[in-house]
Amino acid sequence: MKCCLAHLFVLFVLLIPICQSAFAQGASPLSSNKDPSPDQGIQNLTVKDASSSLLVGTAATDEPSNYSLSIPFMEDHTSLASKPGYDSMSAPDVIQSSNTIPNGTTNFYMNLDPQLNYRPSQPKRKVLSWETGEGKSYLIPALEIPGFILVLNAFDRLVFSNQEENGKKVYSSNFSTFWDHLIHGPWGYDNDTFPVNQIGHPYQGTIYYGFARSAGLNFWESLGYTFLGSFLWETGGETTHPSVNDQVASGIAGGFFGEALFRMASLLLEGGGGKPGLWRELGAAVISPPTGFNRLVFGDRFKAVFPSRDPAIFQWVRLGEGLIVNNTGSNISSRSQTSLDYSLSYGLPGKPGYSYKRPFDYFQFELTAFSRANYLNIATQGLLLGEKYQVGNSYRGIWGLYGSFDYISPQFFRVSSTAGLPWYYRPMVASA
Repeated sequence: MKCCLAHLFVLFVLLIPICQSAFAQGASPLSSNKDPSPDQGIQNLTVKDASSSLLVGTAATDEPSNYSLSIPFMEDHTSLASKPGYDSMSAPDVIQSSNTIPNGTTNFYMNLDPQLNYRPSQPKRKVLSWETGEGKSYLIPALEIPGFILVLNAFDRLVFSNQEENGKKVYSSNFSTFWDHLIHGPWGYDNDTFPVNQIGHPYQGTIYYGFARSAGLNFWESLGYTFLGSFLWETGGETTHPSVNDQVASGIAGGFFGEALFRMASLLLEGGGGKPGLWRELGAAVISPPTGFNRLVFGDRFKAVFPSRDPAIFQWVRLGEGLIVNNTGSNISSRSQTSLDYSLSYGLPGKPGYSYKRPFDYFQFELTAFSRANYLNIATQGLLLGEKYQVGNSYRGIWGLYGSFDYISPQFFRVSSTAGLPWYYRPMVASA
């Protein structure tokens, strides 16, 4: 096979029966059509036996050219030209000259302009891969988080327009407010109510976290976005001085709380296998709203479900109805009360083949709520760095550095904490 480069501005698919005499004696052009594309030029030429489809010759070039291709002599063959971005149309060969040499090989030279369907190759659409990180985006959450802060500030301006502190409307912040807080601070501790500070701000942090996590970023990257999102709100979202406790509650607790919600939403999407249906999508969006938002708005880009890698899971839920009875001696009163308890243990130790390579591959989540007693308990604790261990054949556990967020608010006392627990040992679990 020998390729002789010349000048030819074409891209083509050719279909021709050529008899032995035609090769021996040469042939005149049968037809030709102009390739209208601006980047003419055949890249590959393939000759096959028309009856058996066996390959009998190939040629290639990076420049427009005339082709010189040697093939075993035959009566019927098909010539195919190709270049990325084009669909070929059948067209006869245009043979400028040909001759048969003594060893039975026929040389033919082609100089033609076949008609091709120009179909520019579509750029490959980015799709998120959780295993390789391909398709993840640092830019999208970097735009979504400030956008959410602007929307939240606008909402607060409208709904809490009369709320003032130190003679200023709390949510009438502007760029000057941001710059003053950024340069001068001062940072301190605010006097917001316990629910606002200790559950409102952490939940706000889960929104920042969820935008980054559902865009394909890992735990630590998403935690960084959450911390920066909290900083933007503290310096630009309100006219009050930036708050250290809010920075921790949103920027750190929001990450721990947010990863648990993201994992639970992903577990729901993953359950049952196959493409998640409407109800699973809605359920995941309720658990982690930013995850549902990115899946809806960006379509296939972020449709890949985070792989749980099949952890051992124990969960239970209890919904009850009861009575609260007040007995003051002379007066007895009662009222109904609804209670909800939910607990999830994700990644329990002891399952063969399961490893703890990613933060929160093990975590515990608990929710308890009473409708009448104004009681809410939310607690999550997850393994950040660590390993599993085993004692004998019956006991297994996991140890390492844990991150935790707790909000306990019964009627008579309130406790909330955000913590890292270094080298905390989980209780060993009996295994059959």
